[in-house]
Amino acid sequence: MAVKKTRDRINKALGADDPTHISTGRAGIATKTTEETIKETLKHGTPDWFTRPEDYKEMAKEDYAQQKEISDSLVSEYRLPNQKIFTDEAARMRNPMSCKELLIRLRSHGLKCCIQQNPHSVQGTAGLYAVRPGYEQLGLQLVTSVQVPQMYEWSVIREDEHGLSLGEKYIGWRNTCAALVRKGIWSEEKVHRVFGKPPIRDFSSEYFKSLYEARNFLRP
Repeated sequence: MAVKKTRDRINKALGADDPTHISTGRAGIATKTTEETIKETLKHGTPDWFTRPEDYKEMAKEDYAQQKEISDSLVSEYRLPNQKIFTDEAARMRNPMSCKELLIRLRSHGLKCCIQQNPHSVQGTAGLYAVRPGYEQLGLQLVTSVQVPQMYEWSVIREDEHGLSLGEKYIGWRNTCAALVRKGIWSEEKVHRVFGKPPIRDFSSEYFKSLYEARNFLRP
């Protein structure tokens, strides 16, 4: 009887709904095997993991945290330079703009453009298409991806459990500004006249780097 009670307590502690069930349906053999295992386990007294399960749960949590810290350290060299800047949601998720407002600003300043999804669009995103001045014969061309139905000013990077980049969690509308300049659709001066020039801060560093490269390396 003592063994049966102990068996039931252990199985309950382990979360077993039906401790006698096995796939063959031979419940008697399963019960006998369980009782023999319990007798062997208890012959030197009740184990600590049974009498103090919370202690062992804490040990498991501490071990997991330690192993994760080691794993994070091993992959740290694969993180983006200054990655913390691009995951700082407080600094980057500001000045929201709807896709409708984005189109109004672009069209009111002479750009023929539209936003539409295609079969290859990631869920929650669409493509901004525009006619490049001087290349009207090509029609609408993809400029960049946008977040629908609205965007924050700056993109935010998504990280995995080890802190490695998994692409963009949110697409910022400043990406559109930079893409217009890179694609030769608008000048840097016009982009800033329409959307305003952001302050030079850590969170805007990649944006200004992109504009610098467009000025010095991407123009014919």
